[in-house]
Amino acid sequence: MIPTGLLALVAVIIVGAYIAQPFFAARRGEGGGGQGGRRTASLLRRRADLLAERNRLYRAIRDLDFDYQTNKVSEEDYQAQRHRLFAEAVEVLQQLDSLPALDETPESDPIEAAVAALRQGTAPEEVVSGPAAEGEVCPQCGEPVSESDRFCGACGARLR
Repeated sequence: MIPTGLLALVAVIIVGAYIAQPFFAARRGEGGGGQGGRRTASLLRRRADLLAERNRLYRAIRDLDFDYQTNKVSEEDYQAQRHRLFAEAVEVLQQLDSLPALDETPESDPIEAAVAALRQGTAPEEVVSGPAAEGEVCPQCGEPVSESDRFCGACGARLR
């Protein structure tokens, strides 16, 4: 009886350690992509915070304009608050502009590469794959089909 209980306890400890391993690795900084991953995450967090602050300031300016139009705010208060909010917004926008750009190059994104090719006047490379690349299409509707299909999946026409 005791060896069975001891064996069960050891099994539970091993399974618990295996399940808890990712949590301890994340705390030590392992598996997170190293310094580059942490830097990117920090940069994204900073960018998100600045964008949220920018949006908050835009809403505050819009609300202030509405309050002024409905005569809830005097002319002097309106001008002072609007000037202060614009100064804060300019500061946030300058901080956003000063952030280093993420590694977003057109070469790393196929859609951006296609847009850049169209802007330069050259045709983007078209990627053709799947059954249509082999020339197998339904004679009835023109939908791509595979060699093993006996009927078209789109229109139901008999293929072979």
